[in-house]
This record gives sequence, C-alpha cells and structure tokens, in this order.
Amino acid sequence: MIKNNAAICPGGNGALLDRKLPENPQAIRMDFDLRSPQGNPQIGFRLFTDNLTNHRAGHSLDLTFRKGKATAKRQPIDQDAGQNGRIGKSIPLPALGKRAAHITIHASLRPAQLHLAINGQHIGSWESEQPLEKFGAGILFVQRGKQPARIKNLVIRNSSGHSPIGRQLPKLPAGLKQNHIIFTNGDHIDGEIKEITKGIAICKSSFGDIKLPLAKIQLARKALL
Repeated sequence: MIKNNAAICPGGNGALLDRKLPENPQAIRMDFDLRSPQGNPQIGFRLFTDNLTNHRAGHSLDLTFRKGKATAKRQPIDQDAGQNGRIGKSIPLPALGKRAAHITIHASLRPAQLHLAINGQHIGSWESEQPLEKFGAGILFVQRGKQPARIKNLVIRNSSGHSPIGRQLPKLPAGLKQNHIIFTNGDHIDGEIKEITKGIAICKSSFGDIKLPLAKIQLARKALL
C-alpha cells in the first residue's frame, strides 16, 4: 500500500519491492538511505535477478543484513550438492540502531563481486569463484523479519566494473603456487595452510608460521600453477 508518500509492505518475512533496470547492466552502484525504526535492519538485496516475484527462485547475487551481519550468496542454491550458496564469510555490521545509515553497494557480474560501504566506510567485499549461469536486470528488496525498514533516496548507476568504494579484491599473482588468503578487512597474504583446528588456521609463510582466526578469513584458495 501507499502511505505518507512511501510504498509499504505489510506482513511478515518475504515482503518484496522490485525494480527492473533498463539495458541489463553488468555492473552497478546502488546508493540509498536505510532506517529501521525498531533496531538494526533485517533486509535482503537480490541483484541481477531474473525473478521479480520470488526471492527464493531464479538467479541472482544476494546480500542480506540479518542478526547484525552482512552475508553474501549466489542463487540458485544447489541443495542436492549440499551447498548453501554462501560467498566467503559473513561480516559484522556496525551498530546502526534506529538511525538512518547511507548504504552503498557495488555489484558486478564479471567477475561476480559485491562490495559494501556504510556511511562511507568500507565494510566488506565478496567474490564468487563460480559465475552466475544466468542473470537478469532486476533488483529485489526483501523483508527478512517482521520489523520494518525504510529506504529513501535510492540512486542506481551504471558502473565501470571497478568498485568506487573500499578496496578491490586482490587478484592472484601469476605463477603463485601457495594458498592465497583474503581477510575480511581486505588485506591478503600468501602461504601454505598447514593445519586448521579449533577455529584457527596455521599458515606457513615466508616469514614463519602464523595463526589466523577463521572468523577473520573471507576467502582462501589455491592459485593455478
């Protein structure tokens, strides 16, 4: 319904607002002001989606704010393969409370990346090792709980594909024969992961063994030889 010059989605989890973008862009930057009067927002964003009526179907890059964390996924979720579609690690959100926050999301298809900034501060970046098989020109805003969220001043721009916010995810150096580890703050290190135990990865690097908390690791992968 329309109330006080706003589109209101009554009801519980799953209420949707959608927008179809012209010209099917491959990379976008989306800016808006977000306010959740009852506390930290519980909301999801489906980007490049080819299904504007069902947030659980179709193909998309997803970013969700829930339980004080930002989580990235790619759809569809391959349940038969035991995969939940998650990209990297969930990243803690700053305490937004009931105040309005300015959100910037940069998303691209090639490579499949998401970058998040809040109030001008880089929060996190994610990159999928698997590209989307299909994609569309839609964006879905999805209510992820019963508490309301208000979005104002929405601006969506075409992007060059290079993130205008925060740090780019580093590319793998040519000829690397070790693990490449990317941290949640954007830093990265090369080395050999020797052991993972009790939430700690022990990595052998050029300057000795170091202990890395798994909660701080966003992505770890083996470079092509």
